[in-house]
Amino acid sequence: MNNWPISGRDVHFLGGIHAINLPLSNQVKIYPSTIDGKSVVITIPTYQNLYKGLAQVGLSELVGTEFYTDVSHVDGSAPSEWRVHTAYKSKSWSHTKAIWHWSHVSNQGHKLKDAFLWDIAKRISHQISTLNESFSVLSHRYRKQLMGRCVQEKIEIGSKFEDGFSKEIYNSFQHFLFDACTLRDYLSEFIFHFILTDDEKLDVQHMNMTSRIFKKYFKDKSQPTSFRANYKNACDKNGWLNILGSYRDLVTHACPMSMAGGHLWIRVESVTLHEGKLLPKIVAPIPLNPEAIKLERNTLESFDKFDQKLKEFFGQSNDEKQSHDILTYSKTVMVNFSNFIWELAEESPYKGIKHKIADNDVIGKIKIVKR
Repeated sequence: MNNWPISGRDVHFLGGIHAINLPLSNQVKIYPSTIDGKSVVITIPTYQNLYKGLAQVGLSELVGTEFYTDVSHVDGSAPSEWRVHTAYKSKSWSHTKAIWHWSHVSNQGHKLKDAFLWDIAKRISHQISTLNESFSVLSHRYRKQLMGRCVQEKIEIGSKFEDGFSKEIYNSFQHFLFDACTLRDYLSEFIFHFILTDDEKLDVQHMNMTSRIFKKYFKDKSQPTSFRANYKNACDKNGWLNILGSYRDLVTHACPMSMAGGHLWIRVESVTLHEGKLLPKIVAPIPLNPEAIKLERNTLESFDKFDQKLKEFFGQSNDEKQSHDILTYSKTVMVNFSNFIWELAEESPYKGIKHKIADNDVIGKIKIVKR
């Protein structure tokens, strides 16, 4: 372990499961305990073998990892480094690298004295970071829900419940939706200004809403590049960007997510580990058809029969076949955004210029302190 980095790692999985690897340790403890109350600890041969070792015991549905590489991360004077588990082509940690890339594009705009390029690339970089943090918060809400249930010793596979942590999951998901749709619109704004040609835009000077850009320039038109065709498909009726917007609109114009399609209950499920042991996880369901629910509520059709409405609200009959798990759906959104962001970066005429700090940029002396 001589070459072991001084880095603690907290690995997040779907369902609220997590694994802790302390600094300079080859042991990884998995939380929570199994259904029969056993603790699971694995030993990894090298620092790099963490995810492989976890996958070998049956944990491969990665969400993200928090890295603790400094005393400030441990004592709380600085946040840990959170990285979402996404990749694009050969780029691992693609969301984190996208934050850097769009910062470099903003720097290029500054050097070109192009105020709009400087501004929008800075906004995109900021919003990717914001969405990453929203995803982290959502994953932590799952953890609190699962661990709280385990502390109460109320873990029963297949059970459905609601407690004080449940609302936090749904509220965090609503924040995630708004942050995701903000990033969507920033990227669409960039597409309008730097991907569409002047001949296409004619005398239109500015657009920043995805729906309007899609309808005017993409919906009924063939597209000259694969990136533009992919964007068109994503915005179309069954496309992932359109569905994302439908969930956000459901919250904005119809009801809280926890009330969509009746009262939604947290469910306990399990992951089977390599020796047949069951590790509990939680599922927070959302309906598959947000647009239909929004339309039904806005036409007041769902309120015609009071007794039926009461039964829907107080029943515990979530239809598993007609629902997504929030964290699983959100991870899919993050993967899709990773592809979208980097495909746009490849299509963009601006490839970014890295920040370089020269001696004349430094005011005063630099002091390095070892803690």
